[in-house]
Amino acid sequence: MPKKPNAFITTYPFFSFLALCIISAALYLRFEPALTNTTHFSFDQAEDIILVKHLITDHKLSLVGRNSGLDGVFLGPLSTWIMTIPYTLSAGNPNANQAFLATLGILSTLATYVITRRTINRPTAFILTLLLAFSPAFISASHNVLSPSLLTFAAIIHFWLLYHAIFHHQLRLIPWIYLTLSLFFHFEIGYAIFALPISSLLLLFSFRSRLFLPRYLLPSIFLFILPFTPQIIFDFRHHHLISTNLHAFLIGTNQSLGSETIPFATRITDRYNNLLLDWQTTLGLSPDDPIFSLLLISTIILGWWLTLRSSTPHIKKALILCLSLILFTYTAFILFPGSIWPWYRSPLALFYLIASAIGLTTIFRCSPPFSLRFFSRIIAIFYLVIMPLTTLDLSTRYQILTGNYPGNVSTLNNQQLALDTIYTDAAGKPFALYIYTPPVYPYIWDYQLYWYAQPKYGYPPTITNIYPQPHNPTLVYLLIETGDYLPSRIQDWYQQFPPLGQPLQSWQVQSDIRIEKWSITTDPTNPRPLIREVNL
Repeated sequence: MPKKPNAFITTYPFFSFLALCIISAALYLRFEPALTNTTHFSFDQAEDIILVKHLITDHKLSLVGRNSGLDGVFLGPLSTWIMTIPYTLSAGNPNANQAFLATLGILSTLATYVITRRTINRPTAFILTLLLAFSPAFISASHNVLSPSLLTFAAIIHFWLLYHAIFHHQLRLIPWIYLTLSLFFHFEIGYAIFALPISSLLLLFSFRSRLFLPRYLLPSIFLFILPFTPQIIFDFRHHHLISTNLHAFLIGTNQSLGSETIPFATRITDRYNNLLLDWQTTLGLSPDDPIFSLLLISTIILGWWLTLRSSTPHIKKALILCLSLILFTYTAFILFPGSIWPWYRSPLALFYLIASAIGLTTIFRCSPPFSLRFFSRIIAIFYLVIMPLTTLDLSTRYQILTGNYPGNVSTLNNQQLALDTIYTDAAGKPFALYIYTPPVYPYIWDYQLYWYAQPKYGYPPTITNIYPQPHNPTLVYLLIETGDYLPSRIQDWYQQFPPLGQPLQSWQVQSDIRIEKWSITTDPTNPRPLIREVNL
């Protein structure tokens, strides 16, 4: 019996070894922050984990998640509820949240391989898995503990439901498509608000009047509304806060997202540039190397042309669906007068990778005309070899493994190093802690004090009374996030301290955290006493 055309992938030991290397590298790249305590932990991550803490530790059930960015409109609580899993298993360790996302990233990559192999073919599945394993977009989704990262993985389910519903005429999947669309609103409204009409138009174009048959329409409406139940209850219990602010946004009186309107012509150019930049970033291409980016993108487009010209129907359909979702979404972005932030566009990374994998696979399986055959395959091979090496960035991996990675104020181990410096110097004495952070709310430090410092050292900073009292600590530390912020803003905050005492010592933690030790004098007549409010 003759061998199947793609049997070499599983027959020869070299490809088995190659697959093992890809899996190992993908695992390490995703779990590295949690393994090395370099997890990104900034304002957003701290605010989210505090919401989880209120739910698990404080037993305060919330019907909504974080603010959506539009005043008075909140995301659903699903993201918070999901993140209770790593929080509970790790007793609140922020590294566990990152490891949880990394696990979802690996599982979604494996699921994509299985689905693509069965739906399209094994070579496309192999190349797509390689792209997913080393794509900066998907590695970033595993590193950044934010609700849009969950949306990046959920888009995989949504895409294949759409594919089978539209091209295999499985109308029974339509209600489940609307369930996934509804869940999108729990993760990132900025994408969901565009995905809903685009998916509906594709379904309407495919099924026309059958889409409105009661046996499909009614379950679709029910499953779409169901995930909004907590927010609906919250809205009724809080005097229609969400619906009122949504209405105010629609009529233009709620301008918390910004009132600046980008001119239509500028929007066309901006969205086109976003499309190219997102495609380059997803493929791991550097904007600083436009020549190779142009060559690779031209090669992929050639693969699309060959796919539409000669490939089997199911491959053409998958490619058409990917390109339709990309083009329709960016067209919808043009109609929106405001800014389209990167996290609005994060789920589109999947569609870029599927379409690119199809184009690259076709380059190897078909014969481009004339001299393009050799040239296009060389470019594709060079990209598939060099892209993993670029993403691996071995020098950075070495820095992290040896503990020489500088990080910044949002790196978990730097925050803990700053608190260790303070507690070690205090040597068990009570002290007050005052923090300058540009986001104003010191969520990251409040949580680190609660989860890391207090269990390790046995006591929190002392809360100073609003008026000078004998029990107020005379030892005070100022923790200042310097970063790239305007020195004048720090100076304005800093001015409240000189009348109250004098600095004794200072430390610089990495490049953007400064600690100052002060001795505060007791002055009952002081009209500007210090006060520290702890939110946890």
